[in-house]
Amino acid sequence: IEVRPLNHYLGIAGPDDKSLGVENNIESLAENLDGRGFETDTVSEASWDDVDSRLERLDHATEEESSTFIMYTGHGDYSGNMSLEDRNVDPGEFIDRVDDLDGEKVMVIDQCFAGTFADYEVPLDMTIYMASGPDAKTQGNSRIAGEKRTRYAGRVVEAIESEHGKVDMDDVHDKVASVSQVAINNPAKKGRGAGLSSIK
Repeated sequence: IEVRPLNHYLGIAGPDDKSLGVENNIESLAENLDGRGFETDTVSEASWDDVDSRLERLDHATEEESSTFIMYTGHGDYSGNMSLEDRNVDPGEFIDRVDDLDGEKVMVIDQCFAGTFADYEVPLDMTIYMASGPDAKTQGNSRIAGEKRTRYAGRVVEAIESEHGKVDMDDVHDKVASVSQVAINNPAKKGRGAGLSSIK
């Protein structure tokens, strides 16, 4: 009998031509969530085919009781599109593709103009946490936990790593947004809110 994990994590790092530390964000979080019983997968310098193939795998792995946590960290263009290796991906296209997964979906979007994701209809079982408003760039990077990470996603990772047991993502987002250099970006949330449960 195959027993599949109920919790899944997909970390997506776009091209990092400015050495922002986007790969550090997704790898550090993968390591932490793996220890909490999540099935984890990451992709760096991601193309749309890379992302879509991993989402296809999750299509077959998720069920109604599943929770899937997706973090995208990378560039975003002035229209709020995700800047992947081979093309820009419209927020609506990404939301629709992730909505194909069963169960609860939690997304952290760490890119410039991330707030554009809030302009799209979000299903009841999806919550999106965004690093900036629709008209704002993100604030670069800093050294967090001894390594270079982007300011928003890096602090999200740091906050999750400091929690034991269930993590309330609304609290994590609010804590990160209260950091002065991040708050000027107007971090936003759309959806009902979500928690990440540990599997003992």
